[in-house]
Amino acid sequence: MRAARRSTQPTGGRRANRRLRDGAGRVTVLIAGICIGLGPLGAPGQAAGASGTGAVLYTWGSRGDGQLGDGISGIRPPQRLRADRWEAVAAGGRHSLAVRADGSLWAWGGNRAGQLGDGTTDDRFTPHRVGTRRWRTVSAGTRHSAGIAVDGSLWAWGANEAGQLGLGRRSDQPVPTPRRVGPAGWRWRAVAAGGRHTLAIRADGSLWAWGANLFGQLGDGTTTDRLTPTRIGEAGQRWRAVAAGADHSLAIRADGSLWAWGDNRAGQVGDGGTRRRLTPRRIGTATWAQVSAGAFHSVGLRTDGSVWTWGVNAAGQLGVADPQPRSRPVRVPGGPWAQVGAGSDHTVALRRDGSLWAWGDDRQGQSSGHRRGARILPQRIGTARWQSVAGGGAHTVGVRTDGSLWAWGLNTGGQVGDGSTLAARPQGAGIGWAAVDAGSAHSVGIRTDGSLWAWGLNRSGQLGDGTRTDRARPRRVGRAVWRAVAAGDAHTVAIRTDGTLWAWGANDVGQLGDGTRTDRPTPTPVGNPTWRWHTVTAGATHTLAIRTDGTLWAWGANDVGQLGDGTRIDRPAPRRLPGEGWRSPTAGDHHSAALRAG
Repeated sequence: MRAARRSTQPTGGRRANRRLRDGAGRVTVLIAGICIGLGPLGAPGQAAGASGTGAVLYTWGSRGDGQLGDGISGIRPPQRLRADRWEAVAAGGRHSLAVRADGSLWAWGGNRAGQLGDGTTDDRFTPHRVGTRRWRTVSAGTRHSAGIAVDGSLWAWGANEAGQLGLGRRSDQPVPTPRRVGPAGWRWRAVAAGGRHTLAIRADGSLWAWGANLFGQLGDGTTTDRLTPTRIGEAGQRWRAVAAGADHSLAIRADGSLWAWGDNRAGQVGDGGTRRRLTPRRIGTATWAQVSAGAFHSVGLRTDGSVWTWGVNAAGQLGVADPQPRSRPVRVPGGPWAQVGAGSDHTVALRRDGSLWAWGDDRQGQSSGHRRGARILPQRIGTARWQSVAGGGAHTVGVRTDGSLWAWGLNTGGQVGDGSTLAARPQGAGIGWAAVDAGSAHSVGIRTDGSLWAWGLNRSGQLGDGTRTDRARPRRVGRAVWRAVAAGDAHTVAIRTDGTLWAWGANDVGQLGDGTRTDRPTPTPVGNPTWRWHTVTAGATHTLAIRTDGTLWAWGANDVGQLGDGTRIDRPAPRRLPGEGWRSPTAGDHHSAALRAG
């Protein structure tokens, strides 16, 4: 993100500038006596104050992924959004969707994959309208969205790396506006977006699926990804409802029978076993009214008003008195119930009297709106009456009976939609820091003794500690001595005191420069081991570095020419750019800049 530097040379950076400009407030880093700020239009700002030697590190902004390093995660209690009347809501991994009473679609939250559908990849911290089309229903997956318009046409947008949009092709690039799925004459009545797959029911009751299929989550009897809608089941079968989890699927037939398939390692299929199922398998003999899928658990509402859950239960998401997983449905106490919704690790439900209840993971306030760890049994939330509710990754959205829209829980990407990301007061993180940088949801810093530390999100190994475990406090990266570090969206690059360059984290487009596209959870050397490096900077998914001989090198994503080599071909290994005498490289999200001696 920012050009890495020697400890006495504070430098501005691209991503911090974006956060200051749009109010995202995710992570801001301040070394006491040195303000790492920005000038106009993203130019490096002026350093204020004295040297960073022996300075105190402070961080502030969103705590949700631990990127503050203070051991605390921030939450948002229920917030009312806009004064309109709403009909339907959907919660994805880090984004939310809602349909107003007039049929207009609104979206907010994380948007790096274009899952908000507004034509950009900018996170939105308040609801933004999606086009002018009128909608009947929507569904939010991990990083993609799908919706059915009032005319019955089906549309999808967002991430498409596994073909989950059903457009007939894969793409590593976001699809930021709704694209029509299937032939123009097809009409649809239900859709469900999962981890990286999508399910939908056509107006004739037939069931269709597409996208990732490693675990058989499409239900077509294979493990082959499908890039266009593929019919599931036999001709003549009629289906009424669908739900998609991370890698498993659920559906209710017209006769009320429940069927499930896909990943079953946690028992989330509910057939009493843990083997993946490549085709739909009937679950019990009861009749069902609604079903919902979390990441690794399932919840269903029977026609008698009882709620049943199955699958993983480590966070209490099954709503029963012990934390044991269940491979068959188990009844949740209380009721009678009217609606259920499963988040990643929590569950929400409405009773027939309109009261809202929740259970499961509550560390981000996604159940109660107030962080309370795990809620093993259903607990009532407030005294209001509700008409619909949906659980997301670690947040929840709902509509009250008066038509008002509410959201609560983790807010790192603005998914609560209240215009903030839960800015927190500055938190101290010890003394003796020399250089720091902030990635999308992780932070890195070098202390004055040359030790390198990292904290925050770690799903791609960007913390470099050999795991994919998020860290809410700074954790040392190896035992080497370092002099410069830079953080990209989900990767990190750093220079040791011997001049060698190392990288770790996400590598899907070659941003680590080790010649592969394999993520690395520990520091991996970049380039020839005899090369010595002076400066490095990390963009969203590309990297620039200058060797001690003044030559400039670039690698990683190049879809818009950000590597400067005259092509749009991604480069998984360092590629030299013409000329010498380069200095002060800066990598933006999708562009680069550097100075060169005249």
